[in-house]
Amino acid sequence: MNGSLQHDLRDARVPVVVVAGFLGSGKTTLLNRLLNNPQGQRMAVMVNDFGSINIDSQLVSSAEQNRIDLSNGCICCTIESDLIQQLQRLLTDTPAAPDVILIETSGVSEPGKVISTLKYPQFRDQLRVETVVSLMDAANFSELTSEMKHLAMNQVSVADVIVLNKVDLVSNAQIARLHRDWLFPGARVYETAFANVPRSLLMEPCADGFSSAVSLGEDPEVAATEKTCQQHRDHSDQFFTFSWQTDGELSLPDVRQWFKALPTCVYRAKGILKLHGMPKSWCQIQLVGSRLEVSPVPDHIENSEHERSTQLVLISWTPLDAQALTDQLNACLINDSSDITRKNS
Repeated sequence: MNGSLQHDLRDARVPVVVVAGFLGSGKTTLLNRLLNNPQGQRMAVMVNDFGSINIDSQLVSSAEQNRIDLSNGCICCTIESDLIQQLQRLLTDTPAAPDVILIETSGVSEPGKVISTLKYPQFRDQLRVETVVSLMDAANFSELTSEMKHLAMNQVSVADVIVLNKVDLVSNAQIARLHRDWLFPGARVYETAFANVPRSLLMEPCADGFSSAVSLGEDPEVAATEKTCQQHRDHSDQFFTFSWQTDGELSLPDVRQWFKALPTCVYRAKGILKLHGMPKSWCQIQLVGSRLEVSPVPDHIENSEHERSTQLVLISWTPLDAQALTDQLNACLINDSSDITRKNS
């Protein structure tokens, strides 16, 4: 069997690919690209979302994959024990161990802590860290506050591969500035849009054309472990979430106005909404910084037979007024046909 992710007599451990990156950088899009091209491999995917509703896991194309949701906390803080438990279940309680495990950390996670967990003694003979990839949002990275930028750089610093994503939204001069100001010399950087990364780049970390992501000849495993020894902050102290669900249908114009009126402390929003006035009633909505995108949901959601409710999650730098946000969203609901005419007028 070919490829570094195939099991052979030299190393029977299950390879793990860690997908990290700040809020809205394109992690789920990249994950879907890998899952939609499994090339015959059994893939298990773990998706960590910081909010109480795991929107990302629902957007992952996993009809034939083993998907595990790690919700309502940060994978490197409050739910590390859940990660350990689920890894042990994958390796011992499933009929056959997966060929590869994909772990998508939340946008506020420190992947170095996850890497350290994967190297715990109980996993030493069962797992190996194949590749750590970190995505950077080329369009929004420079706009992060200093504290948020520090966290984003922490995510980048432990990566084997840095994916500079959304380069279609910025100029060549802006890309050059990002390289100059934020990426250390010799970093293994791949520039792309829509997280369109060659599979071989992530599954075969020694692909030609890229230099080591760790400067000064440091061993990547040693560098990652040393970083996790630094004082670790619980990210619930830095970020705040708001979650909302409804069984009703929402007015698209009202929803757009609601998003425009959100306080600037809200950096990230994502959800699956039932919207009146769209070609498909179910839509995914993504807010990163000031950019709002509304698009049809993936086919595996649109064609799902089970009952679905509108679900929305906000991530903010500062606490939010949950009751006010709930009242505002309830006002966006369409109650009858006359309401449709009034809201769309």
